[in-house]
Amino acid sequence: MVAKKPSSLSASTTSRCTIMGIIILLTANACAPSCSNDDIQAEASPDMEFVAHKFSRNCGATTKFNVQVSIDKLDRNPSGTGNAFIADGGGKPRISIPIDRVHLSWSQGSLLVRYDKNLRIFKQEKQIKGVPILYESF
Repeated sequence: MVAKKPSSLSASTTSRCTIMGIIILLTANACAPSCSNDDIQAEASPDMEFVAHKFSRNCGATTKFNVQVSIDKLDRNPSGTGNAFIADGGGKPRISIPIDRVHLSWSQGSLLVRYDKNLRIFKQEKQIKGVPILYESF
């Protein structure tokens, strides 16, 4: 008995597989979260070189309310996540909307970030772009 060689996939089967693969990739990409930053406060440094932005990052229904801080040159708005400070209300006791629980001020070339001690902190940088950052909980 002679074994038959397996036939290769037909052109139409290959085309269908390619199309299905493209559809799967497009669908997966469409499900990726689209995030936006809602600017809450912008505090310019006394020398007018930098600005500290306090904002909330919204990535849809699965994102908890959060508060983030970025330091940038004066003419820039934050894009992406905060580069200096990130927190949410997930600590004990829970704070449902932590936005008003973080306060920014400049003093002698440093940024002071005052925050509620019950916030859950994810990022707390000591310096961004040469700007020292001080933290104080209340």
